[in-house]
Amino acid sequence: MDREEIERRFGSVTPDTDHTATIDMMRSMYYDLAERIVSSTRPGRLQSLALTELEAAAMWTQKAIVEPVTSVTRESYAVMDDLQ
Repeated sequence: MDREEIERRFGSVTPDTDHTATIDMMRSMYYDLAERIVSSTRPGRLQSLALTELEAAAMWTQKAIVEPVTSVTRESYAVMDDLQ
């Protein structure tokens, strides 16, 4: 892994105005779902796991919204298309 790849993976990306609106909408949906999980399940390990996984999904969603498409991304999609 070269320096450029490390920077791509771990660097911060500032969302533009279009991204901010989408992120805010998605954040609201995740917030509502988290409240539904808390109100519909008993406190404990399984509820904690559900909330942790939801938090991870929210993080990956935000990253997917703001991350620019790269040649690596295009190659990944090409590989996925070949497998289908």
